[in-house]
Amino acid sequence: VEYSPQERQELITYRLLTESGFVTNEALQECTKVSNVTIIQDISDIDKRLLDFDLKIERQKGYRISGDSVGKRRFLAILLTNCIS
Repeated sequence: VEYSPQERQELITYRLLTESGFVTNEALQECTKVSNVTIIQDISDIDKRLLDFDLKIERQKGYRISGDSVGKRRFLAILLTNCIS
């Protein structure tokens, strides 16, 4: 399956919002079928959008979204609404 950049970033964001721990770059590459460089660029783009919700992406042993749970739920609700409309 080939995803558009928007679909890919939505998939990555959903995965980061729903996983309890860090998600590795390799795991994201596997589920989206894109390169390491593309994942890094997508993460950067996602991080910019998260700022409006007082959220950010932590980069340690992979990636995870940190911040207030209310902000995470708001962002997830918008993400899901966009996916089904």
